[in-house]
Amino acid sequence: MLPEEAGNRSGENDLFRQSVLSNVDPDADAGLALLEDFFTGPTAEAAEIDGACFEG
Repeated sequence: MLPEEAGNRSGENDLFRQSVLSNVDPDADAGLALLEDFFTGPTAEAAEIDGACFEG
């Protein structure tokens, strides 16, 4: 599940830049074990996005 702010598409929060790191774990409910919860890395934080990446 995404955090609540992921669906907020207004103002300065138009992009959701966070990631989650997981590892395969056959014993886990979804087959994945959480390694690192939602975080924003330096590349995503610094990226300046002025428009759509694809228009088609």
